Amino acid sequence: MLQIEKLFAHFFEEEWDREAKLLLGFSGGPDSRALFHLLLEGRILFEVAHVDHGWREESRAEAASLRQLCDRCGVTFHLKQLNMGREQRNLEELARKARLSFFRELCVEHELQAVLLGHHADDQAETVLKRVFEGASLPRLRGLTPVSEVAGVTLWRPLLAVTKEQILAWLHKRRITPFFDQTNQDPRFLRGRLRSDLLPYLSKIFGKEVSPSLCRLGNSSHELAEFLESLLSPYRERVVESDAAWMIDLSIDTPKSTFEWKVVVRDFLDRRGITVSTKGLEALVDLMKRRKAHKTIAIGRFKVGIDRGRLSVPRKGV
Repeated sequence: MLQIEKLFAHFFEEEWDREAKLLLGFSGGPDSRALFHLLLEGRILFEVAHVDHGWREESRAEAASLRQLCDRCGVTFHLKQLNMGREQRNLEELARKARLSFFRELCVEHELQAVLLGHHADDQAETVLKRVFEGASLPRLRGLTPVSEVAGVTLWRPLLAVTKEQILAWLHKRRITPFFDQTNQDPRFLRGRLRSDLLPYLSKIFGKEVSPSLCRLGNSSHELAEFLESLLSPYRERVVESDAAWMIDLSIDTPKSTFEWKVVVRDFLDRRGITVSTKGLEALVDLMKRRKAHKTIAIGRFKVGIDRGRLSVPRKGV
């Protein structure tokens, strides 16, 4: 058994309810095509969801070809055709939301356990690099995870530890020819620029592939996030709610380091739906550590109060 098959089998031993059906997000590209055949070989119950973005002339013919493939294999095929002009702003994000909405509708209607996506190690590296340059905090560099919940949809990524090269080799050995969507390399999209320009450039500069190092950084970040969840649990129990505000008292049993202070304060605000900038977080923590009294800092539409180690947020913004 090859590594890709071992990883796939192990994932399903851990996650799959054998009585439940799954939904495969099926573009027809190498990644989802590999998942399609792995599911068939594993005799795993699944249906297929294909989204035709309508960005390429050949996309309709590809959708028809995928439907025929599913019909031959006895797999239920669901098609969603989008009508998004290429000139629209935030096109990638709009398309992502449309796909998730389609997946969610199908999962609810057909009682499907989860959605399978073909993200792999190269996608993970791109995600981590993108978050590095966006200035994400250490626990948020983790990128993609094998199992996640997004917009009410359970997402599974069984191939996250497998490289694109390994997937292509696996398909080649079985003489399976996938579709290749050139829009994935389109420099108008950030993902396309990362994939075709920046990552190859960085690998050339360093004299080695940088993707594995980025994946390790993502894994370490995920482990850190898991550790911080256990650290945050007792702090979350300290939160007091009233009709007017939420409050946490950090004047006793205070965090032991600046890093812990930042993690606790950011978590408290995040769970109230308040996004704080790095500069704003540093200002808050400084006032908290110095036990300043009767101070307020405006964060978005909220006035966050600081009083001798106590942090409060009104239930309603200004």
